[in-house]
Amino acid sequence: MDVAVRSKPDLYPLAKGLRSRAATVAARPTAPVGAWPRFMRAATAAAYVDEVSVQSFRRKVGSVYPLPVTRKGSRPKWDRLELDAVNPRAEMPNIIDAASVL
Repeated sequence: MDVAVRSKPDLYPLAKGLRSRAATVAARPTAPVGAWPRFMRAATAAAYVDEVSVQSFRRKVGSVYPLPVTRKGSRPKWDRLELDAVNPRAEMPNIIDAASVL
């Protein structure tokens, strides 16, 4: 007795091409919700300094941005304080502490 096996229908046939293309297109890094961590991986550091992509951030490391901190057995990470020292966008004039107003 032969049993017919039904295959699962492809619900999103057009999405196949998009998924493969999306993996190759450089996406703009996004900012994390809440506070920025002290040590950041490349994607987080790129978002922190408002670079267009992680690749453009990595190209500028050593010239515009500082070298990462590397430890044995871990990925390279950038110190937020070192990025603040070289990032012109980090300067935010006219910021008033809410506690001083109250």
